[in-house]
Amino acid sequence: MSVTYRVERYKSIGDTIVQLFLTRASDVIASVMTRKDQLPLEQPPQHAFDWLFVAVLSVTAGAVDVIGFLALGGLFTAHITGNIVILVTHYTTGGFSRIGPMVAVPVFIAVLATVVWIFKDRPKQRTLRALLILQAALLTGFLALSVALGPFSNPGSAIAASVGMLGVAAMATQNALVKIDLPGFPTTAVLTTDTVLFAIDLVTLACGNVSPEETTQARRRIRMTIPAIAGFVAGCAGGGLLELHFKLWALVFPVVMAVIAVPLSGGISRSIPVTKTQFPRAKQEGRNSIAVS
Repeated sequence: MSVTYRVERYKSIGDTIVQLFLTRASDVIASVMTRKDQLPLEQPPQHAFDWLFVAVLSVTAGAVDVIGFLALGGLFTAHITGNIVILVTHYTTGGFSRIGPMVAVPVFIAVLATVVWIFKDRPKQRTLRALLILQAALLTGFLALSVALGPFSNPGSAIAASVGMLGVAAMATQNALVKIDLPGFPTTAVLTTDTVLFAIDLVTLACGNVSPEETTQARRRIRMTIPAIAGFVAGCAGGGLLELHFKLWALVFPVVMAVIAVPLSGGISRSIPVTKTQFPRAKQEGRNSIAVS
């Protein structure tokens, strides 16, 4: 068998595999974007503003996170995972010089716990709007103090860290409001959970051996996780570019987005069905399912 023949044969096999993959992918995408549900399930409707509201919150979080990271010496305001990694890394290498990541973890937890304690038993209609206003107010304070006291020649200083805690408090508030008032909505301040659920739902639709109800639920979740993921990425990109050109004035961008989220909250459905997502193979073999909360 000549080398040329084998190359052509492998190329033909490769082209066939790629064609099958693209065909299957197009079927999945078409299924995801289909608006008509397969069954008349009694579920809370998804309003037109749901995806836009999620996208606005995600853009806000992404912008605040990247601006804080660039302007405050590596401080993550939107999630504590990065701060824990930085804290432990610096501690183990003996090169720790920033107090921001160290203080951010307890501040995030304290604000989150306080917000939940105050608002968890209050009417959801009032709670969501109040928390959105609180988030906008905290971000406005973050902007005002950053512009007044910055730029910070020493991002590891106590003043810089104290100013950054307003951003941390704002993002803790956003995390709390999603959990308290928007059951079933995707997280808007971190991508890990949304990416995992997005991948699981894509596999669910691609395999096609699940019930029509699970297929419908997967479509609904994907229509919400896509704006969350895209919004966070867009917020990071926009916030990063603005910070490079305008420094801490770039915080105007997430402040405006946070203000926009307040009136948008009046047009959302407030809940999305929370169900169990299963890997198709796990369902057939009777294995444990993965619960989505």
